[in-house]
Amino acid sequence: MKLFDTNTSEWSSLAEGSDLGFNEWSHDGKYLYMRGTYDGAREVVHVRIKDGVLERIFSLKGIPQSSSDVYTWWIGLTPDDGLLLMRDRSVQEIYALDLILH
Repeated sequence: MKLFDTNTSEWSSLAEGSDLGFNEWSHDGKYLYMRGTYDGAREVVHVRIKDGVLERIFSLKGIPQSSSDVYTWWIGLTPDDGLLLMRDRSVQEIYALDLILH
């Protein structure tokens, strides 16, 4: 993972790993969250931008995610930077969600 500094017009190495993707900036811009494979295990990590320190946040072991559908690999963040994940149970049932906004 590389980061481009618009002030210096230079690239720097931010993180290494395999299958890095689905990057999400923290709302304060201090961290970049991503999923990747480390030591053979799928995990969600974040990297502190100021010094490049990588911290493992959550292991995806035991979370059902289809290996053939990359959209189930998506991660996101709530407004307070809580982690959002997709879970694939491969069920073809349809449910309804009624959302009422005030």
